[in-house]
Amino acid sequence: MKKFICYYMLLALPLIIVWTGCQRGITTYKVEGTVIYDGQPVSGADITFHPTVADGHLGYARTDDQGKFILQTKQGKPGGGTVPGEYVVQIKKMESFAVASKLVGSDGVARERVEGRNTLPAILGTDKSPIKLIVEKKSMNMFDIDLSSYPTK
Repeated sequence: MKKFICYYMLLALPLIIVWTGCQRGITTYKVEGTVIYDGQPVSGADITFHPTVADGHLGYARTDDQGKFILQTKQGKPGGGTVPGEYVVQIKKMESFAVASKLVGSDGVARERVEGRNTLPAILGTDKSPIKLIVEKKSMNMFDIDLSSYPTK
C-alpha cells in the first residue's frame, strides 16, 4: 500500500510544480469601488469581472452594506484584484423568497419551497451586461458603478 501511495505522489509532484510555477508570472492590480442603484448603495450584490480576451483572469467581489467592494482573484486571494485589461462586469443581487406551494421531502415532511430572484435589472447579470471597465497597471483601480446610468434592456 505504501508503494502505491508513493507512486501516485511521485506522479503528482511534477504537476504541482508546473501549476505553482505558472501562477507566479501573474501580476494583479487592486480593484475597489462602490455600486449604487437608484441613488442607494447596493448591499450583498455579487460582482464578476469577465475578461474580454481569452487569456484574461476572472475577478469576484461582494458588496458590503455601503455598496463597497474589493475584487479578489480567481484563485481567491482577498483584495488581489485582477490583471490589466477590459472586462464585462456582471452584477446580481439574489433574494430568496418562499412560494405558496410546499415540497414534501423523501422523509414525508412538508417544507416551504424557496426560490430566488435577481433584484437588479436582469441584463446586468448576463454576458450582455452593458458595464465595461478597464483595469489599468496602477496600484489602485477605483470604480463607482451607478447602475441607473446603464440601459436595462
